Amino acid sequence: MVGLDWDTVGCAVDMVGRLKDMIGLARDMIGLGENMVGYT
Repeated sequence: MVGLDWDTVGCAVDMVGRLKDMIGLARDMIGLGENMVGYT
């Protein structure tokens, strides 16, 4: 891992975690939308 220090690695891990959270939220929103459409 030449050229990477632990701060850089930590930032990358944080970014990946935030992306996963956002994808999870987007999926939840899509699921809610589908449920609302399904009930009407």
